[in-house]
Amino acid sequence: MSKKNKNAANLKTNNAAAPKITSIETTKFSMFDNKWLTYSILAICIFIAYFRAFNNDFVGWDDNAYVYENQDVLKQNWGRLLRAIYEANYHPLTMLTLGINALVSKKAGIFIFTNVIIHVLNSILVFVFIKKLTRGSLNVAFFTALIFGIHPMHVESVAWVSERKDVLYTFFFLLSCIYYVKFIEEKTRKYLSLSLLMFLLSCLSKGMAVVLPMVLVLIDYWFSGKITLKDFLSKWHFFGLALLFGLIALNAQSGGTFGGLFLRASEGSAMNQHWGFSDKLLFAGYGFFMYIVKLIVPFNLHHFYAYPYTNEVKSSIYYILPVFSLILLLISVLSYRKNKILFFGIGFYFVTLILVLQIIAVGNATMAERYTYIPYIGLIFAAVYTLNSVLSHNKLILFAGVASLIFVFLTARQVDTWKDTTALLENSLPHHPDDSYLASSLATIYAKNGRIDEAIKICSGPISRGAANSKFYEITGNSYFLKNDYKTAIKFYNDGLQFAKDSTEKNTLYRNMGVTFQKTDQNEALKYFTLAYELKKDVDLLKLRGGTNLALGKYNEALADLNEVYTKGFASDSTFTDMAVAKYELGDRVGAVKDLEMALKLNPSNELARNNLKVLGIN
Repeated sequence: MSKKNKNAANLKTNNAAAPKITSIETTKFSMFDNKWLTYSILAICIFIAYFRAFNNDFVGWDDNAYVYENQDVLKQNWGRLLRAIYEANYHPLTMLTLGINALVSKKAGIFIFTNVIIHVLNSILVFVFIKKLTRGSLNVAFFTALIFGIHPMHVESVAWVSERKDVLYTFFFLLSCIYYVKFIEEKTRKYLSLSLLMFLLSCLSKGMAVVLPMVLVLIDYWFSGKITLKDFLSKWHFFGLALLFGLIALNAQSGGTFGGLFLRASEGSAMNQHWGFSDKLLFAGYGFFMYIVKLIVPFNLHHFYAYPYTNEVKSSIYYILPVFSLILLLISVLSYRKNKILFFGIGFYFVTLILVLQIIAVGNATMAERYTYIPYIGLIFAAVYTLNSVLSHNKLILFAGVASLIFVFLTARQVDTWKDTTALLENSLPHHPDDSYLASSLATIYAKNGRIDEAIKICSGPISRGAANSKFYEITGNSYFLKNDYKTAIKFYNDGLQFAKDSTEKNTLYRNMGVTFQKTDQNEALKYFTLAYELKKDVDLLKLRGGTNLALGKYNEALADLNEVYTKGFASDSTFTDMAVAKYELGDRVGAVKDLEMALKLNPSNELARNNLKVLGIN
């Protein structure tokens, strides 16, 4: 039997030691023998794929909350960065690194560059990890690491500044796995301690790290060929740490502060309670298999995979793919004794993905490309391992090389979709044209940039298709307002009221109607500002209603509204200017002068206040 056939035979056994697949590579020189050359090749390929990302900007999807509007990051408030929960996540180590980046530069490029550097390091760690698992198979280790590094599904984790948590927690996650393998090899407790320490740092970078103990159990299986109760009990400290950070993550996602131990940078919960458990299982099965499809054929990539609309029948694919997922899981379980690589690869993929399969629904999307960052390691490893066992050395190099060139091209192209908020939304909207978040966000950007007709067109599609949402009517109304077509703007605001789901949406429409009627009918404006204020006691509405009362000559009512603004501590220079007019018309000249002087104190450039003082004989 040839060495190659012996190697294939080893794949079917269940020996205690990990299968040896190095015979092909030990018979000839391998360029991957030199680790620094190998690391350099990985880095170069990744930098080629991500080179254009360094000119990208922040995107208006969490980047504001994490960086460019986050004063804790911009001003390096280290104490709050360690204690605060941001966007329903507790990840202090991630926030500290963002603060360090901001200390160097406030430009997006430095943040993205740091993400890419960590991603390169992660790819090198994948190489080291797989090399240890395979007892030195350089081909398997290299191509697993390369495909991990350049796969287009990973662009979201790397090119998106807010996903610093993804690349950072993976860095410590992989180090923990590597130290655990060294512990198995050398039985030295210091490596187990180092593995536990890296696990802690990974949890402090992102809550998703809590699945690591199950990965360590799979590593035990890889080397011993079985899973025993001892494999779980011996990792009690890992599981204990996972339980602690799992509870912290659930509490943070639900809007808590873990008994007051942490601070909240913003209010709100990330939990999505809209779907029933049976629907969540369907979405989980759909996502599980679709991620595998996109690993092989990375098509239609975008940043927001919307749920199907609640008023429509779910596509048959939501029922078919879960069946495929169950079949695949069953096959992997049955391979427990006969096909170690299949069980390990699918098992690694499953345990690192399960928390984000939306069984516990978080956010408003069925899938997210960033969720594949670690899970794909298991699938890529299984695929490359299998190919290495059935292909000759040269054929493996050719096949993997062609695949890598394709992935580098696709990744470079996908990087461009993260150029800025507009590019991000333009890439995603065609996949979900009726989604309120995507359509309204892009239409708002177009309207603000003067592309008003394009904004109207984006919203007219969902409206004509019956995808009723008050946001579409609101933005269409705003667009017609910018075109000075106030009558049409009022019509869309009014039509949108029948689709408003809550008082917040009604409040917005009433407010916009008031602002629009200020251009044509002050009495109607007053009516709608009052309706809006009844729904939400907003200081801004008091200012608007006070100004409208002033225009109508209702000086006592105007003064009452503006005094309340002052009492609440939100008076601006324009508030004092309006109060001065009301007081003057009511005969309080002294009060008017004082208010005008206060307006100038707050804003020395307030020409209206200065001119009114001159009218009153005050220079």
